[in-house]
Amino acid sequence: MTKLRNFFLLAVVMIASVTTLSSCGSDDDWDDGRFIDNRLNGYWELVESEGSPVYGQEVNYMLFDGNGTGLYYYWYRGRRYIDDLYYTSQYSYGGASEYSLLLQYGNDRPTLVDYWFEGRNTLCMQWVADGYGLVTYVYRRVPGAPW
Repeated sequence: MTKLRNFFLLAVVMIASVTTLSSCGSDDDWDDGRFIDNRLNGYWELVESEGSPVYGQEVNYMLFDGNGTGLYYYWYRGRRYIDDLYYTSQYSYGGASEYSLLLQYGNDRPTLVDYWFEGRNTLCMQWVADGYGLVTYVYRRVPGAPW
C-alpha cells in the first residue's frame, strides 16, 4: 500500500511539473517572438510608392519611438492629421523579408507588413492591401515631421 501511495504521489508531482513547465513560457511576452527593432527608431518620410515618387499630399511620415508606439502624420481631404501609431516586430515566415512589422494606426485594425532596410536611411515596406494587391512603399530617414 505504501509503494502504491508513493507511486501515486510521484505521478501527481510529475504531471504537475510537466503542466507547469509547459505552460510557463506561453504566457510570457518575451516568448511570443515579438520584439522592438531599434533600427526603426526616428522619423521616416514616404518618398516612393510602387516605384514612383510621391509628392505633396501623398507624402506621409511615421515616428517610431523605440517603445512600440509612435505617430503617423498624413493628409486627408486637404488637411493634416496625426494619429497614434503602435508597432512590434517579429521574424517573418515566407514573406518578402526576414522581418515583419505589426502596425496599427490609431483605432484602425493592425496590418502585417514585411520590411527591410537598404542602407541605414532607407526603409522598404511591402504588404497585401485590400483591393490593391501587393504594395511596396519606400521611406527615407528624416530629422522630423513637418507638422
